[in-house]
Amino acid sequence: MQRAAGDVPLRSHSRTLYHDDAAEFVAWLEGLGPCALAGRPYAVLGVGDRNWAATYQRIPTVVDERLAAAGGLPLLALGAADASGNLAGTVDRWSADLWSALLERYGDSHVEAPSVEPGED
Repeated sequence: MQRAAGDVPLRSHSRTLYHDDAAEFVAWLEGLGPCALAGRPYAVLGVGDRNWAATYQRIPTVVDERLAAAGGLPLLALGAADASGNLAGTVDRWSADLWSALLERYGDSHVEAPSVEPGED
C-alpha cells in the first residue's frame, strides 16, 4: 500500500480476500474518518468468480464504499471482472479506461492511452 501527500493516487493491491494483508487493508479503511481521503483519487477493480456467489465482489465493493465514505474521488466506477466470464477482456477494458482517466487527470504528452480492440470486452 502507498499513501502519499497531495494529489497522488492511493494504490493498494491485494491478491485475494483471505490473506492477512487484505484483512489489514480493510480494517484500515474501516477506521478512516469521513474526510480522511478528501478528494484523493482512487480506482478499484475486483476480480473474482461469480460461481462463489456468497463472496463474489464482496471485498472490492467494501473497499470502494469505504474509500468513497472517507471522501475519496473515484476515477472510474467500480470494475468487476469475472473469472467465469470474459476476464481478460474486462481487465483489458478497465485498464485502458484507467490509463485514459490517469492521463486526463495528470497528463503526459509522451504517453498514449492503450486501446482495446472491438470485441475484446
